[in-house]
Amino acid sequence: MNNNHLQSMLNVRYQTELLESLDWDEQRLAQLFDYLDNEFNNFNIKRPGELLNSIELHFGESVTLIIKKIFAEQFNLIVDNSGRQNNEH
Repeated sequence: MNNNHLQSMLNVRYQTELLESLDWDEQRLAQLFDYLDNEFNNFNIKRPGELLNSIELHFGESVTLIIKKIFAEQFNLIVDNSGRQNNEH
């Protein structure tokens, strides 16, 4: 996954929330995207809790809360989609 894929996963609302939580610092947002990109492409990926703790350490609590919302939303989409596929068979 490269930054373009990561950014396309995030809708404008979440990108704006993240940017605002980083005091509108676009460089920090780019650093966050690079960090997430590296973590998602890492063969030794961290558990979600570990990843969130690391995000909080490097980017702060407000960023972590937004990332939690994004994770929850993505998880719900996966669950919803897997339920539909199971019901089709």
